[in-house]
Amino acid sequence: MDKEELQKDCFVAMEKFMEIFSHSGMQDFFCGENRVMYYIYTHKNKKVYPSDLSKELGFTRQRITSILNSLKRKKQLVTTPDIGDGRRTLVKLTETGEKNFGELYKCVMSGFAFIIDDCG
Repeated sequence: MDKEELQKDCFVAMEKFMEIFSHSGMQDFFCGENRVMYYIYTHKNKKVYPSDLSKELGFTRQRITSILNSLKRKKQLVTTPDIGDGRRTLVKLTETGEKNFGELYKCVMSGFAFIIDDCG
């Protein structure tokens, strides 16, 4: 296969991927609250601070505060003072948040498996 054929095949696969991705609702997984929950979920064995979320996700501190407050109201996460540095706040998923997000994560990963299978 020459370079031009490979480029065309890549384009067709990417087009299929984007179609499946946009129709599956998976794009919401990478935005706002879910993006924050994903970061916390994948860093659950480490201390996570709001400033980490802002820095790593590229969200303003105000946006992070708004998302965290929303997730706290939904009982998906809790914030607690850091025992080592009382000026800082730790962020952690609640048991409910961990369970709910874990289920969503499994669904998204299944969606990716479907996309990979469909693209070939």
